[in-house]
Amino acid sequence: MAFTLAANAQINYESGFFITNANEKVQCLILNMDWKNNPSQFEYKLSEDAEVKIGTIKSVKEFSIGSMLKYVRETVQMDRTSGNVQNLSNTRAAQFQEETVFLKVLVSGSATLYAYEAGNLNRFFYQNKLEDVEPLIFKRYLNKDGLIAENNRFRQQLYNAFPCKAINMKNIEDVSYQTSDLVKFFIKYNTCVNNDYKDYTDKGKQDLFNLTLRPGVRFSSLTVENALRSELDVSFDDQTSFTFGVEAEFIMGFNKNKWSVIIEPTYQAFKSEGVSGRGPVSVEYKSIEFPVGVRHYMFLGDSSKLFVNVSYVVYDLSFDSSLKYEELNNTVLSSILEIESRTNLLFGFGYKYADKYSIELQYATDRNILSNFVNYSSDYSNLSVKFGYTLF
Repeated sequence: MAFTLAANAQINYESGFFITNANEKVQCLILNMDWKNNPSQFEYKLSEDAEVKIGTIKSVKEFSIGSMLKYVRETVQMDRTSGNVQNLSNTRAAQFQEETVFLKVLVSGSATLYAYEAGNLNRFFYQNKLEDVEPLIFKRYLNKDGLIAENNRFRQQLYNAFPCKAINMKNIEDVSYQTSDLVKFFIKYNTCVNNDYKDYTDKGKQDLFNLTLRPGVRFSSLTVENALRSELDVSFDDQTSFTFGVEAEFIMGFNKNKWSVIIEPTYQAFKSEGVSGRGPVSVEYKSIEFPVGVRHYMFLGDSSKLFVNVSYVVYDLSFDSSLKYEELNNTVLSSILEIESRTNLLFGFGYKYADKYSIELQYATDRNILSNFVNYSSDYSNLSVKFGYTLF
């Protein structure tokens, strides 16, 4: 599997232009935020050393950064009804209100496709030649039986607005209300009518997935308390052990790839001894943790970056793990507690170089490893230093 790095992933001022209400084209440097949500303003400078200014939707008709990012101001009919299952409308028809927004250009040509995103709201619009910009209608709603239904009017709109011998209704029935499908349709139509077009979504292959080997050193501590019998309380000797994980990282395709989702199954082990009020106690705890989290990058240069992440251990699979109160002076029988742990949080801060090598300091909040025993509570905590080597 091969991936190529997106060029210059930092958030910088980049060459671009904007068009004023007076149709004046202003060449400038625009702060490229690689917006996930459509902006209503942007920062720009007329030169590297010039002061920062703000371009707003009231004063700017259009702005572009490089050749792959373009927004245009349009007054459109916007349907903001929720697509959340818990907040669905009982009405099939779209509920429009007039708004002036910056629309993101996805494909431009004889047929132009636009997108608008705000949080969980995703809407698409189209323009046929020089006609007005129209919304592509899609809506989830609850029908009279209380079941989730869909208004897929956008397919009929595509069929009516863009007739072409290479496109039929059967083709359109396979089009989903999502960027990839709609972009393919608009490219197909523009190609069909032999019209030049530009695909603003074609940014080449990007590094959107990383698989990293993560060996590390863990410094761990464990304390155990019994709510009814204080003589069973024990603090174990701190231990240093080795861990090993395999991290799958899914880069989010916005904000210059500064956000990602991480999943890292990790083997860890803790073996120690302590003394309670009734005698020696030993513990052996081995498990595979399954944390899922979010990471945020802060770029220092083209090849180096800092990152912070927070993860939640959704499951901890322990095996061959127990805590044992040893027999004392042949008067008390030994007892063994099988370890079954709960979840906890992980916080990390690290550095990555050349998208290949990394080091991270990771702190784990306390975890109860005796969750099956009502009278017992335990605090297993650790601090880890993890090293990373990204395979691809």
